[in-house]
Amino acid sequence: MSTFSTYHLRFVQIAVPSFKRSDVLMKHTYRLLLFLTTSFKMPQPILFLENEEEEQEYKKVVPKFFFKIVLTHTKGIGQKRNFMKNYFYEKRKDENRDSYILYIDDDISKFEDKQNRKTVEAFLYNIIIDGFSACVSNKLLYWGINNLTNGLFMKAEVSTKLKYIQGGFCGEIITKDVVDKCPQTEIDHYEDYDFNLQYYLRDKGVVRLNYYCLKTKPWRNGGINASLGGLDKRKETMENNGKFLIDKYDKDLIHLVIRKWGKEPVLNWRHTFRNNKVLFAIPSCGRSDNILTLKNNLLNDVDGDVIIVVPAVETDKYKCSVAENKYVADVVACNLKGIGKTRTWILETFNNKYDFIIMIDDDIQSLKRIRGTKENKIVENCEIHQLVPEMIETLIKRDAFFGGITLCPNEFFSKDQISNNLKYISGALQIFRSSKQPIPNIEIRHFEDYQNCIEYYLRDGIICRWCGVIPKTVNYNPNGGICETYGGLNERLKDADLVADYLVKKYGENILKKVHKKKSARGPACTNLRLNHRFKVSKNKISLDFD
Repeated sequence: MSTFSTYHLRFVQIAVPSFKRSDVLMKHTYRLLLFLTTSFKMPQPILFLENEEEEQEYKKVVPKFFFKIVLTHTKGIGQKRNFMKNYFYEKRKDENRDSYILYIDDDISKFEDKQNRKTVEAFLYNIIIDGFSACVSNKLLYWGINNLTNGLFMKAEVSTKLKYIQGGFCGEIITKDVVDKCPQTEIDHYEDYDFNLQYYLRDKGVVRLNYYCLKTKPWRNGGINASLGGLDKRKETMENNGKFLIDKYDKDLIHLVIRKWGKEPVLNWRHTFRNNKVLFAIPSCGRSDNILTLKNNLLNDVDGDVIIVVPAVETDKYKCSVAENKYVADVVACNLKGIGKTRTWILETFNNKYDFIIMIDDDIQSLKRIRGTKENKIVENCEIHQLVPEMIETLIKRDAFFGGITLCPNEFFSKDQISNNLKYISGALQIFRSSKQPIPNIEIRHFEDYQNCIEYYLRDGIICRWCGVIPKTVNYNPNGGICETYGGLNERLKDADLVADYLVKKYGENILKKVHKKKSARGPACTNLRLNHRFKVSKNKISLDFD
């Protein structure tokens, strides 16, 4: 939709939460809704009540058939708003068009504009049209109006910055792109701040009409006061929930100030989203004269910093190689031995400095990508500078923190898909998204990529594999790399058997199995592992066995 007009009001669903305030509802909000629904043929408003007992009380005063009543069986405004949002998001899944929802509390009496002119019912539709129109034009999904009733603090503008949108009067558009990303809160007071921040972070902005405000009395009896056990209890809850928000979000988003009624959150309207800061890290050992990944120009045109992480004793050799070959990369020393510890060190060192860390092996010759269907596959070159932005967008969209590519060179087994389940992601190219979650501590020198897959899947319930992206590389390369740290290929193969036993014992055969791999053109006969792609993570750690 490119515009929003009076015609589209017939698609706007009004939602009203109420609790023990049937008299307030009839005196205030009902009057506004009566004009809207009769003048513009809007859908029947939905009144969300707690339980059957409350429903009977409201039916005594609310006109029959005016509201559709939905019972939430929840406790507190936070849970009720969660229910309301879930209700509409689930409903959107069964519809072929976007949903337009207007949330309005039961005690809204009137609105004012910048000149402090009171708007009567006949002009309320202008606010609704302006709100949804601004969302459409700015490609955002959540809108509201000014929370300040003083005309000096109101401006004739529409902002998309991080400004407070009160839960008492706001609207949202539910599109197919966000239908699985329904905001939810854990608190009952300041819950609108929590929702405000979730929408802002999800959509990269929220719309606020700064030239309108509403008139209401926020400390009325009933409503939040009743659900929390009185005014004093409400003030106590305010302080606790304020601290909850400070702990949940970054300091550059929200802080607390002291008001006469208690501590109140303040949003940072100056906040801006920065471009994702990306680090390309190449762990390397014993290959200063043959860094194929850089020699083959695989990281040309990438948008990010490039480092080569090497043993401290080899730093000078690598610096000479970088200078001689004019590679655009910095050499960083790591005193830890083994690829598992090195990868962990990279994450621990740079997790807070970068939004995404791409780890790529030093011996990658090229990448190819399989497109199309099983019957009509297309093989094409894969450029890392094009692949990485896709990876970043996918991890953000799917709320994942780890991903990468496959290793299987057989195009027959490759698929043009990005999986979410427990599938092997090769250490050849992996992407890590910055997180406040604990970083898995990987110490093994062999099969460390298997352990990464398992640890991130158990932690997050999702890892993303690009099943159609295949690296051209030398498996079990005897020159440098992991073999160098073992003292040769034979020692590496011996340790592989021990590490496989260790991992199977640690995680169990419902997650992975030890298998024997025959000698092939890509490498020697050796012990290998197979992950159970049917294993599912749940609150009860339920899993499925192998076929």
